[in-house]
Amino acid sequence: MKFPNAFAGVKKLFTAEILTLIAGACALFTSLFAITTIGAVGEGSGTGVLAGLGGTAIFGIATAVLAILGFIFMMIGLSTAGKDEPYFKTAFIFAIVGVVATALGAFVPGVFGEIIKIVSRVSEIFVTFYAIYGIINVATKLGDEALVKKGKAIITMIICVYVLVLIAQILSEFVFTAATVGAVVCSILASVLAIVEYIIYLTLLARAKKSFAQ
Repeated sequence: MKFPNAFAGVKKLFTAEILTLIAGACALFTSLFAITTIGAVGEGSGTGVLAGLGGTAIFGIATAVLAILGFIFMMIGLSTAGKDEPYFKTAFIFAIVGVVATALGAFVPGVFGEIIKIVSRVSEIFVTFYAIYGIINVATKLGDEALVKKGKAIITMIICVYVLVLIAQILSEFVFTAATVGAVVCSILASVLAIVEYIIYLTLLARAKKSFAQ
């Protein structure tokens, strides 16, 4: 095995993406239960409101726990893979920037808080891009042209998905009033698109695992 650290790191990234994908599915269910709650409030159904709130709470907690575990595996994976390929180190740095921005965004109110949140989202994009470029570089060194082509194609697809996700999130947060059906629908759309992005990225990680095992 020529790149044992890259192999071990990508395996961790694969696990992280699985956890994040499940978290994305839970986030989607959270939004669906939120819509149910809004509908129940409109109908004056106490039972419906309780059921909706219960589902929202359960899937909301599951989303948070899985997202945290996914983040931990991602950081370990990027740190490990970075020992063989510098692009993974750069992705690790952007991941730290994203965490700091997310933490600050939770406490800074108003426009500045929203700007910090945007910085967090952009950092997430760079984490994915640099991780993919790291895979492409290692694949190039291994002479795996098929993986190189797949990596480049997936970067284009992920860019398109990320743009759509950002549009949906902006509509949800800045155009529609919070807790309205429009905002929730945009949130659901963002969750669905995020799941698509996770699946696309996951296929690349699965392919990279096989290649880096050489």
